[in-house]
Amino acid sequence: MRRFLSVFLVVALALSASLCWAQTGKSDKGKEKQSKESVKIEDLIAKGEYQKAIDLANKFIAAKQVTEGLYIDLGVAHFSLKQYPDALAAFGKAAELNPFGIKALEYEATCYHVMNQEDKVVDTYEKILAIDPTQDEIRYDLGHLYEKMGKMPEAMQQYDQLVSINPGFKDVAYDVGVMLMQKGELDKAEPYLQKAVTAKPDEDTPKLALAQLYLKQEKYDKAIPMLQDYVKVTKSDLYKPAVLHNIAVSQMKLEKYDDAVATYDQILALRPNEERALLGKAQCYLELKDYAKAAPVLEYYMKVSQDEAKKKEVAKLLKEIKGKK
Repeated sequence: MRRFLSVFLVVALALSASLCWAQTGKSDKGKEKQSKESVKIEDLIAKGEYQKAIDLANKFIAAKQVTEGLYIDLGVAHFSLKQYPDALAAFGKAAELNPFGIKALEYEATCYHVMNQEDKVVDTYEKILAIDPTQDEIRYDLGHLYEKMGKMPEAMQQYDQLVSINPGFKDVAYDVGVMLMQKGELDKAEPYLQKAVTAKPDEDTPKLALAQLYLKQEKYDKAIPMLQDYVKVTKSDLYKPAVLHNIAVSQMKLEKYDDAVATYDQILALRPNEERALLGKAQCYLELKDYAKAAPVLEYYMKVSQDEAKKKEVAKLLKEIKGKK
């Protein structure tokens, strides 16, 4: 689920939004000519004729017919030719013309990223968020960037803000929870994984992660319902037997042997010869001192198992059980 920077430069720009150039004092014919020239720059960029687009844009600049959109498109053309300093200069001019806009800053960040100047990417992202704190994508990328740079306190600050606002965005709550769990910081991971489950109640992965955390904490009473919810919502049968086994073991830890027998029966309904389930079910009956039910389960295990060493142990156990009947 994890990934890194996602702000990429779009070469084919929507000039209806970006090339709204100043036309004060122009006649209708002048305006019409300028509009056609603007469309021509768009076509040149779309065709990959970046130098021609640069030359045409510079004509407008020389005539002092400039806007934020013109400089953005000039920057795109320079970027496409890998002329990164020139691209940055153009994006900087665009930002000066619209200090409250973020588009030019997004392009700046992309340019710095390609130039491997991650510290400049961080600075630019911070500027974007100062203008518009609702940019979840930028905040998400900034958190990953800080994490990549080994600045975990700064990364966690961004993740925490994003989780508090939109925990389901890009699975950020799940990502952070799993990261903390892998580091052994279980208590810190728990609230993130809880939020991940709440944000996407129909997804199985967050439930399984939270259940695994509870198992690590030996909170079996919390692990059981979470594992049961996983079994209900998952669309795959691949992990169901293993998850059901964890449920049964947890139930046995809590000495809920009747519940564990029912869970083992679910496994055996999927896999009738599942040896762990057979032994687990028999163990539950032994704990309940129900030897009459334990014996046939162990006898069936003897028929299907290929584990000769284990079968010798079970054979001894069967003799002891028959002696107790």
